[in-house]
Amino acid sequence: MDFSNAKELLELCDSNKMSISEVMKQRECDESTS
Repeated sequence: MDFSNAKELLELCDSNKMSISEVMKQRECDESTS
């Protein structure tokens, strides 16, 4: 989950039906496995 500003973060939340905290948690997991 990659985004560079708040607008992109909110679009990710909407398109994936996830909360901001869920997106941030997924982003942390994605970064830790790279």
